[in-house]
Amino acid sequence: MRRAGFTLIEVLVVIAMIGILSVIGAGSYSRWLANNDVQLAAATLTQRIQEARTLAKRGTANVVLTTVADSATFTSNGKTYSVPAATIKTAQTLTFQPPYGVLSNPTYPIDVTVQSTRNSAVTRKVRIISMLGKVVIQ
Repeated sequence: MRRAGFTLIEVLVVIAMIGILSVIGAGSYSRWLANNDVQLAAATLTQRIQEARTLAKRGTANVVLTTVADSATFTSNGKTYSVPAATIKTAQTLTFQPPYGVLSNPTYPIDVTVQSTRNSAVTRKVRIISMLGKVVIQ
């Protein structure tokens, strides 16, 4: 007479399979978190660059945005902002001049690299491709 249920070996095999799948999933999840953090930091920096250009177009004074290498903060128009769970790897000073909000930097493109604090292999570039301040995230 056969009894219903699972044998010990069947239970151990299922537990081992769940463990293996969990390890694979945890690696993918941490990579996804790092990508998400860097994308958010790059978007924050991009938004502040566009805001600095807009302020220069509306005002009569230069608007300066400064990033510091190996820092999680940057300064725009005298205010300090931070990027969450990321580090800015490139030092840049961007000066937007009125009345059109053009950049005074002589060479383009201008790159600012943002790196994840969770996984140093995950980076994004915030690239300014013209003197009018067009920004792309790569």
